[in-house]
Amino acid sequence: MWNAEAEYRVRSNSILWQLDSRVSGDSWAREWAGVYSATPGAIGQTLMVGPHRDYAFRVHCCLPPSEINYGRILSVDAEGAAVLSLRIDSRDVLTLRFDDEVYFVRWGERHYAVPSRDMPRFCWEARRYQADPDRMFRVMLKQEDKKKPVAGLPVVPARFRRLLDPAPIEARIVAVKSGYAAESYQARSWTVTLDRGERAGLFKGMRLSVDGDEALMVTSTTADSAMARTEWLRSRVEWKPGDCLEWRE
Repeated sequence: MWNAEAEYRVRSNSILWQLDSRVSGDSWAREWAGVYSATPGAIGQTLMVGPHRDYAFRVHCCLPPSEINYGRILSVDAEGAAVLSLRIDSRDVLTLRFDDEVYFVRWGERHYAVPSRDMPRFCWEARRYQADPDRMFRVMLKQEDKKKPVAGLPVVPARFRRLLDPAPIEARIVAVKSGYAAESYQARSWTVTLDRGERAGLFKGMRLSVDGDEALMVTSTTADSAMARTEWLRSRVEWKPGDCLEWRE
């Protein structure tokens, strides 16, 4: 009977042995093989990359089950985008912190491994914490690079470079849906559709506001549109189509 946890341990121990023994790999692996980790609060993430492009990934959490995956890095393009085989279908995993595309990003002398879904937040945090990159504790950094310096901004693929620009981002509401979560408390929540998306620099989790007042949080994005909702049930603002929202550093 197949045991995912046991197989993960075999794979991860093999990768650690190869790294400790300095097994030689190809030119890409000689730079990027290693152990990457992040510790966002009570949940940690570790990605081990071997010299022969095999990998093992785990989410460490105080409560089971934790997420694991392993397989091979099938390809890496010129911009650092790696396509991975997944031994475990991530659709069956509740945490969904890993997918089959990971970006390997160089920033000064540091090396980062960023799942594609996290690239917008990585770019935003890199810009915000440029002077203090150690505050980016949610991003998987190669363990041996923790004391190494950064310079300027990270080298990211062309599609993400707009996210390194500190210019304000504006979006307009094109559709509105409101609802009452608890009538006795007059608690109203709003969900809106915006006319800007990833290409304009919006990403899931970003907060947009009007003149710095009540915020809407982006919940999903496409290339040219986004969905957002109010953060508080007791909303003071009557959102309507045509309202303009802004994100500012």
